[in-house]
Amino acid sequence: RFVQQQAKEHNLDTILFVARDGYLLHKVFQDIEPNIKSHYVYAPRRLKYITLSEYLNTASKYNSAIIEECINKNKRLNEAYNKVKIKNTKNNYKFIQNNIDIIKPIIQQNFNDYQSYINGLIGDCKKIAVCDTYTVNYSAQKLLENTLSKGLVGIYIISKKNDSYKQVNFVESKRKIRHWNFCELLLSSVESPIKTLKANGRPIYDDASQEERYRKKIIASIIKYAKAIVNDINIVFKGNDIFAKNITITDWNNIFIDIYGKEDLKNAKYLYHASNYSHINYKLMFTFCGVYTDYILQPLQTLKRIKSAPWKTRTQKIALALFRWMI
Repeated sequence: RFVQQQAKEHNLDTILFVARDGYLLHKVFQDIEPNIKSHYVYAPRRLKYITLSEYLNTASKYNSAIIEECINKNKRLNEAYNKVKIKNTKNNYKFIQNNIDIIKPIIQQNFNDYQSYINGLIGDCKKIAVCDTYTVNYSAQKLLENTLSKGLVGIYIISKKNDSYKQVNFVESKRKIRHWNFCELLLSSVESPIKTLKANGRPIYDDASQEERYRKKIIASIIKYAKAIVNDINIVFKGNDIFAKNITITDWNNIFIDIYGKEDLKNAKYLYHASNYSHINYKLMFTFCGVYTDYILQPLQTLKRIKSAPWKTRTQKIALALFRWMI
C-alpha cells in the first residue's frame, strides 16, 4: 500500500521492481493495483559496471567484473589477460586502459542492449519509479537513470540518504529492523543470483550453490503462502483500503526473531545468506553451527560467533553465561 500511495502522490505511470528483492513486492502490487503499470526488471549491481563506460576510468575491485565480461566476448583479449601474472586492482585497471579500444565498444554494446531491453518494457511512459528493498549506493537507480536519461523516484523500504537521488522510505532507520537479511528472504525470488543479462534482457544466472538451493526451497514456500494471504485479504476486505504502519511491520519482524523454538533452530542450520555482492561468501542467517572442539581450539572466536547469532541453542546460552568474561 505504501508503494501504491507513493505512485499516486508522485503521479507515476510505471513502477520498476528490481530483481531479486522486488519479486514478491511486484506480485503483491499487481494484485492490489492493476491500474498502474509495473514491471519486474533486472538491474544487478554487477551490470552497472559492465554497461556504464564511466567505470572504465576508475581503479576499483569492480574492474575484475569488466574484464571478465570482456574476455568472455573477445578471444584475443582473453589470451592477453591470461598473460597477466598478478591479477590485482592495479594491474586490472592497467589492463583495461591498455586495451581500452577493445573494451570500450563491448561496454557500449552492453549499454545499447540494456537500453533496448528497458525501453521495450516502459514504452512511452514518462513518470517512472524504481522500487527496491534497501540501498546504499543506489546501483539499480543509477543504472536505470543513466539508461533512461532521466531522474527517477526511488521507493525503498530503507535507503541511505543521498541528495543525488530522489527517494522515499517506508522505514526511517535500518536500525529499527533487527534482522535485515530476514526481510530480504521474505521478499526475494526463487531465482539464482544474477550474473549478467543476454542482449534480449533475459538473465544469465550464477550456478546455484547448495546454500542457494536451500534458500530457493524456503523462498518458494514463502511466495506460495504470501499469495494466499493477499487473496484472503482481497476476499475479506473486498477492495476496501487497508494499511499497516511501518512500525507494525518492523515489530512483526522483530518478534519473529525474538521468539523461536526447536523446529526453528533445526531448519535454520541449513539457511545461509550471501554476505557479498558476488554471492561467494555464505554465512548462516540465524544460528551458529559449531562442534564441541570449537570451544577448545577456538574458544574466543566461537563465543563471539554465538553471541552475534540471533538464535542460540540451550547449550550455547549456557556457554555464553559461563564464559561471558572472555568476550
